[in-house]
Amino acid sequence: MTVYIVTSGEYSDYGIECVFSTREQAERYVALQNDNKSWWSDCWFIEEYEVDDATIETDKPLWYHYEFSIVFRTIENIQPTLKYEEPYDIHERRFHYWSKNGHLTDKDVNDVYMKYKAEKEEI
Repeated sequence: MTVYIVTSGEYSDYGIECVFSTREQAERYVALQNDNKSWWSDCWFIEEYEVDDATIETDKPLWYHYEFSIVFRTIENIQPTLKYEEPYDIHERRFHYWSKNGHLTDKDVNDVYMKYKAEKEEI
């Protein structure tokens, strides 16, 4: 199977914009985008790739990776400066979790959080 990827930009500005199953759709999309360009260097291109229907045979177990964030709110040592500002210190902590079964449950999230809390409190 062939896919047609519409790209734009170059170097650090390079990016994939859309993926199409037919060249005609990709060409139509590129023509519309190139008509609306704001800079002379803004051009959209079509790249063609073959895609396999590959099946990977392995006896190794698969692991699924999840990344999630928990937002913490604490009331310690906070003095609001604006009338409508909440008196919370808000910070976010990212966690990673690896699962063999491909599911992330509330219990898994809670276990990761409790482990984090125990490490933070040095229990």
